[in-house]
Amino acid sequence: MSFAEILEASESAVAGIEAIRGELEERETIAVEQASALAALAERAGITAEEPEAPAEEPAAEPTAAEGDDPPPPVEEPQTPAEPVEEPQAVAAAAAQPPVRMTGARPPLGRAPAARPVERRPTGALVATAEGLGVPMGAEISRIDVAAAMINKRRGWTFVPEGVQNEKHTIATIHTDWSSMPERILDGDPETNSIKVEKVVGDQALTASGGLCAPVTPYYDLMMESETMRPVRDALPRFNAERGGIRFMAPPSLAAVTTGVGRITAAADGLGGTNATKTCQTVSCPSQTEVDVAIIFHCLRFGNLGTRAWPEQVDQFTGLTMAAFARVAEIALLDGISAASTAVTGAQAGGAANTLLGQIITAAAAQRNRHRMSPDRRLRLLLPVWSIELLLVDLLRQQFDRFEATRDGLIAYLRTLNVEPTFYQDGATGAGQIFGAQAGGALLGFPSTVVWYLFPEGSFLYLDSGTLELGIVRDSTLNSTNDYQIFGESFENVAFIGFESLKVTSTVCATGEVTAPRTLSCAVGP
Repeated sequence: MSFAEILEASESAVAGIEAIRGELEERETIAVEQASALAALAERAGITAEEPEAPAEEPAAEPTAAEGDDPPPPVEEPQTPAEPVEEPQAVAAAAAQPPVRMTGARPPLGRAPAARPVERRPTGALVATAEGLGVPMGAEISRIDVAAAMINKRRGWTFVPEGVQNEKHTIATIHTDWSSMPERILDGDPETNSIKVEKVVGDQALTASGGLCAPVTPYYDLMMESETMRPVRDALPRFNAERGGIRFMAPPSLAAVTTGVGRITAAADGLGGTNATKTCQTVSCPSQTEVDVAIIFHCLRFGNLGTRAWPEQVDQFTGLTMAAFARVAEIALLDGISAASTAVTGAQAGGAANTLLGQIITAAAAQRNRHRMSPDRRLRLLLPVWSIELLLVDLLRQQFDRFEATRDGLIAYLRTLNVEPTFYQDGATGAGQIFGAQAGGALLGFPSTVVWYLFPEGSFLYLDSGTLELGIVRDSTLNSTNDYQIFGESFENVAFIGFESLKVTSTVCATGEVTAPRTLSCAVGP
């Protein structure tokens, strides 16, 4: 700070001191005039004032009490009455008192310690808020005045208007003056408000006896584990059905050829006639098959305010809806595959591995053989997703290590048979391939049947006519309710263009049983 700034600040401080000193002198003069006037009034009234004690001068230093003596009593400050009192004795006493000079000096050391300051509280005043009550509006009134005003107001009523059940007339209100206590006014600054509250209740807050009083941290996220995978769709050849479907001719199987081939021996040919007649099969046009795509849709409706306040719910429920959409779509594909397949059953033969793997090998061999297919021709196998775990449990319960008891080991084993497995998540309608809800009590076991499908690769086509995703939808109706929608749909279906597909329902149980031992008898020796 420069000298000029110091000088300017000093001059301002001196000017303030001089202004305060002038104010004090003016108040002293007024006090003398008021005392003289009170004395004159007392003299006119014939009131004799008591002889006042001589005012004690301010000692230069506080006397020190001798050892063993009691300390002197605290000296009380004289106080000037705020306004004249009506009692004559008080008037005379006030007239006899010398004027008190107002000073800002601190009390001398050695006096009794000051009492703990009383907590400041805002003051409230009853204020008249109606006319015709005998007091002006805005003036402070007592409770007795309020009661009288109520009576006067009630007397002024002449009649109650018809249909009016009640009336309200404000007589007085309580006004609380906070202007003198800015430390009790909470504004929009959270940090400042916390400091103000801490200054008032800080000591009291330390007296809590335990427990959790503070608001806990909110957790807005919602767990989401459901997936939108489409294993059946992804296992099928995919074609775009631009016109909303396809029309095709179902291919005949090898068994359709009846009289188109034959054999004539040399002896029959020598006989001639009908014995040497060759047959010829007439091939007719096959019937046409038409498959149209179906509509699978999803639609959600949310409130605008709820979306802004809790976006986590929108995200989680949208994910659940898309998972449910995938389930509906996959079930539709499996229903189509089931309808086009030949339904057969397989009985339980030992444990699950013995039963299921044995039947898959048997069905694959029969299908290739029946249609004179190459042993290397790949077949598509559809199994429920939990069937691998079923086989693993069964293998764990066996006493022999016949297979690699891992998921990859079982899949690799099936591929050595030229069978490509796909594990579907859901199941055809009514097939019972989805675990039920787990209730209290016994643990749910695997379903007692496994529904699986086997067909040459390419026997089913996935028809895709595209999707329509409108995203967020708004219109006048939704706007009137402050809502919006999320809408989309898919156009798809499955078409069977092959000649054979098997739907096998195998009864299984993961008992770990293998082929029952047999007792062999064989003569030994002579």
